Amino acid sequence: MKKFFIALLALALVAGNLFAEIKVGGWGRADFIPLELFTPADGDSKATASTGVNWGANPRFGLSFEGSGDTAGVVITLHTEDGGISGDNTYVWIAPLSFLKFDVGYRYWDVLRGGFGLEGFNGYAGAAATGEDQIFPRFNTADTNSVWNSGKGENDISYHPGAVVEFTPVSGLSIGLALRTQLFNTRYNRPGNPDDLADLYKGVQFGVGYDIENIGLIRVGYFGSKAGVWDRSVALAFKLTAVDILGLDVGFAYRLDGIVDDVDLEGKNSISIGLGADIKPVSLFHIQLNALLKLGGDGDKAKGNEGFVVETYLNPEVSLDFATIGLGFAWGANFAQDDNNHLGFSLYLKKGFGGVTFQGGVGLNMQPSGSKKDSVFYIPLQLTYSF
Repeated sequence: MKKFFIALLALALVAGNLFAEIKVGGWGRADFIPLELFTPADGDSKATASTGVNWGANPRFGLSFEGSGDTAGVVITLHTEDGGISGDNTYVWIAPLSFLKFDVGYRYWDVLRGGFGLEGFNGYAGAAATGEDQIFPRFNTADTNSVWNSGKGENDISYHPGAVVEFTPVSGLSIGLALRTQLFNTRYNRPGNPDDLADLYKGVQFGVGYDIENIGLIRVGYFGSKAGVWDRSVALAFKLTAVDILGLDVGFAYRLDGIVDDVDLEGKNSISIGLGADIKPVSLFHIQLNALLKLGGDGDKAKGNEGFVVETYLNPEVSLDFATIGLGFAWGANFAQDDNNHLGFSLYLKKGFGGVTFQGGVGLNMQPSGSKKDSVFYIPLQLTYSF
């Protein structure tokens, strides 16, 4: 593992002679949870401890390098979340024309993505179902993020890298086209035959966004099968930028009838509405709201059918001289399936120490009586670095 990071630093030194601009950065997070108390609807409670991150994965430590010029560049982002060395947003690009860019690799394209990402304790209150990708998803050819030593083995059948075309013909207009493919050297190791060309192109992602100055950003897109958050969906979103004290981003998606991963989607989860808002009446205080509404079906998730789902997360924060204090309130309900209902809270203190931010407090995710899921109380101590 050390060899890869050493090689990355050496590359940054060599690349100084190849590219006009060099950037080295990093982002990582680790949550130490000295107490997790699991309380089932029936049976005894169990206390334990763990180390991970708020979205339910392993600690993530990453380093990034970017070398760029007027017509070409490379971006390498490595992290250790998967237990080995993995990469997302790792790609090479060229710009043959000033308004045309071609990217190949493991690419996240966030130009049209929804706004208002959740704060670091959201998962401990049970609010992970909302967020920016539920408003308008990022274009994604990274998928499993496998680059080196992912531990997934030669029979990993997930889709992997691909290409993104970025087209900006006039100021404010952004057009993106993305396609994820199979890895060249593993497609023959998959069980059965590799997907044919027609199946691969069913996963195309296409979007157009126009930034209306001093008003907002409007986006429309299509996300094909295996495209990520939404399969076979037409999406529309608008982000308001005209009001200083109010940030607002609303997205609407309609899932087309058809077959995705052998599931008949007719009439199932046909409508999805995502919302993100940030109200900042004064400089030291703001309230962020994230919400998600899904309509369609009777709640049989095994058939790709989640029912009538509502997820909300309210997050007020106040900035004081010594730290920021925040609260989280999460509520989720599936009116077609009682087992998916939940209510959660969090209370935290957040303070920066140079390039590292500490966030510590408590979180509680409660399940209704009779639920098959446990209610969980957490005491997370979170460290996040960024440079």
